Amino acid sequence: MREHEKNTGVRFGASGISLILVLFGIVAMLLLAVLSLSAAQASLRLSKRCLSSEENYAAAKKEEASALAKLSSLLTSGEDEKAALSDAGFSEGEDGTWQVSFPCGESQALTVAVLVEKDRYEIVSETTGSTEEVTYDTSLPVLKKSRN
Repeated sequence: MREHEKNTGVRFGASGISLILVLFGIVAMLLLAVLSLSAAQASLRLSKRCLSSEENYAAAKKEEASALAKLSSLLTSGEDEKAALSDAGFSEGEDGTWQVSFPCGESQALTVAVLVEKDRYEIVSETTGSTEEVTYDTSLPVLKKSRN
């Protein structure tokens, strides 16, 4: 009867533990594969956004160069300063400079300010800024109490 009692008992030997370790290893590798794929997709999305932003900035710089070339040719042709600036698309700023903005994507603009003296101009500033009000959500809705 003792042999029969030995055969009916549940035993975890070396093969049971190794099976559990192999299954755990497979699950861990699957989890790492999913996380790697997710990180790669996020990196691809960011790269595409950066490329789009750089292309938009390059297009705005091209428009800026065209406007400055037009201004230069108008100023050297002997046209009146204010008329030349207006014809080139510039508007008078508050500090005596003349400014023009070029769209640089959906919500950004490249703004150039110039100072004009006779038949020459000098670039005073060149900035890229947002054309929209940006509000960041810094709340943690997980920690808010429900109002029931």
